[in-house]
Amino acid sequence: MFATVTTIGCSGVACPEGADEFEPEWLIKNERYEMIHQMMERHEEAHQGNWQEFMRQSAQD
Repeated sequence: MFATVTTIGCSGVACPEGADEFEPEWLIKNERYEMIHQMMERHEEAHQGNWQEFMRQSAQD
């Protein structure tokens, strides 16, 4: 029996439109260094500092 159910990041419908803007190559090409820096800080420990792999996985998700 469940008392509650919590979902995180569940939008219901997958829409790949705009996902390419989160690919590492796009971020570098478009000089989105602030976003790159944020991803490096936020995911240093969880992803061993591999912000590019994190962003690729996020775009695929």
